[in-house]
Amino acid sequence: MTLFISASLISLTYVGISTPAHADGENQVATHIDWNGISLGTNAGISQSFTPLAVPSPSQGLVEWALHVGNSTSTLSASIILQNTGTVVWQFMDVPLGSRVMGVDNAQCRLQSGNAFGTPNSARSICTTPLQAVAGETYNFIIKYWDNNGTKWWVALVVVESTGQIIQLGRLENNASASVMATSMSMSGMNQTSFSKTPLPACSALPNHSIIYSKISNSGNSSPSFSTFRNSTACPKVANLDLSAAGKFKVNVGASIIAQRVPRVTSQVPHPAAISPGLIQNRYAGYFEDSTKLFDSVPESSITVESLPEYTAGGGTNIPFSNNWTGYIIPDYTGTWTFRMTSDDASYLYIGANAVINYSRDIHAALIDIGGAHTALTKTATVDLVKDQIYPFRVMYGDAGGGASVFKLEFKAPGFTDFQSDYKSLLWHTPIEVGCTNWGLDYIFSGDLGYEKINLSSLPGCSRKYGQTNFTSVVKPTPTPTPKLSTKPTTPSFSLINIVGNKLNLSVNLGNAGSSRPDSVYLVAPKLGILDSNKLFGKISGSKASWSIDFDKLLSGAAIPLKVVGVKNGVESDSLEQDFNAPAVVDKLLTNKLVPVAPKNVKSRVVGTSAVITTESTIKAGALATSAHIFSTALGIPASQAILGEVIGTKVLFEIPLKTSMVGKTFPFTVYFSNEAGKSQPVQGKLNVPSAPQIPSGTIKLPTQTKAPKTVLCLKGSQTRTFAANSCPPGWKSA
Repeated sequence: MTLFISASLISLTYVGISTPAHADGENQVATHIDWNGISLGTNAGISQSFTPLAVPSPSQGLVEWALHVGNSTSTLSASIILQNTGTVVWQFMDVPLGSRVMGVDNAQCRLQSGNAFGTPNSARSICTTPLQAVAGETYNFIIKYWDNNGTKWWVALVVVESTGQIIQLGRLENNASASVMATSMSMSGMNQTSFSKTPLPACSALPNHSIIYSKISNSGNSSPSFSTFRNSTACPKVANLDLSAAGKFKVNVGASIIAQRVPRVTSQVPHPAAISPGLIQNRYAGYFEDSTKLFDSVPESSITVESLPEYTAGGGTNIPFSNNWTGYIIPDYTGTWTFRMTSDDASYLYIGANAVINYSRDIHAALIDIGGAHTALTKTATVDLVKDQIYPFRVMYGDAGGGASVFKLEFKAPGFTDFQSDYKSLLWHTPIEVGCTNWGLDYIFSGDLGYEKINLSSLPGCSRKYGQTNFTSVVKPTPTPTPKLSTKPTTPSFSLINIVGNKLNLSVNLGNAGSSRPDSVYLVAPKLGILDSNKLFGKISGSKASWSIDFDKLLSGAAIPLKVVGVKNGVESDSLEQDFNAPAVVDKLLTNKLVPVAPKNVKSRVVGTSAVITTESTIKAGALATSAHIFSTALGIPASQAILGEVIGTKVLFEIPLKTSMVGKTFPFTVYFSNEAGKSQPVQGKLNVPSAPQIPSGTIKLPTQTKAPKTVLCLKGSQTRTFAANSCPPGWKSA
């Protein structure tokens, strides 16, 4: 049942690539992250890490976290699926007939008749491997090409991050034509998080499960990039995507787990350099009594707050006071935002134009108006906001005294079900400058955003201090020109580039302290997934800036272009550009530098008229057995003419025909493994031939062949056969 569901999910996924109208099937809820620019071919491998954060039990339904890649031009496609049922499924679609699959370690592989997309003369390979998903563990899946002395293979494996354990997922011989391999160089791709159960429960009853996807890494020339995020049509709001961490795509599925949005890291919020997180809170002695005149006086105190404070009812008599919070809000979602305010006594919320100066002309122009002295009242209002645009933001609250102080302002972001009051990374302010600002609001900046423009002649001594205006204008497309520094800041210089473990460490010198030293510096490295659109700012300490970046070993041996730019007051330095040649890493899985470990579990038995001898190999990185050998002078097989066997995974089998003269006798034999580095230590065994079996009379010739015969794959009409020969027989042609 599991394989059937997995196959159906993959088919649905690839329908989704060409027709992304929905993300789910009849009995599943799914959400997809789509990618562009994937390459999978002879010169390009793919890696992707998954970190399940909440794993429901198998009894709650089948949960899958998947990596799917495909190419609509060649119908070549691959899928790796990690299931909560304790299985990893690796499938390759439209495999050319005549290909072979190989189970490695615990991976069980088979070819399934039929194909996924109707490609003639093709089938599907399926490999299953035991692996129980554990919450909080990171699994790095890899698919890559392996040229095994001219034989083409796809190899899949998974690395468990906490232990470094390498789990083989199987191998597929790909006898595709050169044109198919060429078209595999540009593939569509997606990740998938899904829930399958029959019958499908109500969307609100789905068990919680979530996962973090890191960026897809690619050793080819292209750099995969995030494309779209698509939810289920059956439960369109059951999942949400959190992009608060750079390069991390957190997907939450299940009604209660998505009730709270996760704030972005402030460094990931696009904003002018001169504005800072939080609001300015001005506190005044006395109650403002639904009039803004009190706010024209000097406040009793002025502080910066990251979130709006909450006041709860308490006993006793309170001294009257008023608060005026000013600044900006930068939304992290586009859509309808709902605000809910509770207060005792008056409170007002302004967002947009009315927050700049019009609030003082008409106090009741607020988005939420809870005016007057009263017991605790609650009101809600909605407003449409656009992600990363900057909106003036103002809140006023006052307590008339004589009782409880109650105030709370909550919000519900688009696509979320619950109100929350964590404003981290949403609220911002400008420095207080007499004449230029209304405390946390800057008059000139608000005008540039397209809101009410203040007469500059009424603001003597006001100067602009924003540098490059990297914000999005709300109304006016062209902001006021920004004065530039007379000179560019100092260009950084590299001081360290190295790789330690799975981290690329990079640091640059920023120059001596002074007016020309950059106050920030960013990195662009497309091969690492760091683009101009999501440049990565370094951590500055003294005169140095540094980065520590996850490094995928698929990039080993590749030239990685790096560009570093310093910034001061919005002005960029000349760029520092250099290629870093990542050191080549020997693939321990596919390259042997040591001889194999000696055979183990050597056993023999008589089956019919043959002796069957079996043994097992030990998996050791860099010392994998590629062939097995057996000889026995007692059986007439000298060491110089040892019979060659093939290693399939960890299992080896030899079959030797028996003669009547062998009945009731014991024959010693020797087996050993070999690879390109040499031979293992030999292991001796004994073959006991009982007297009970009736061995047919006559002479049975023992094999004298010293090597496995050369084979050739041939076609004749719709038939495919393997012949022990150098060429196909008459009437057959080479496949």
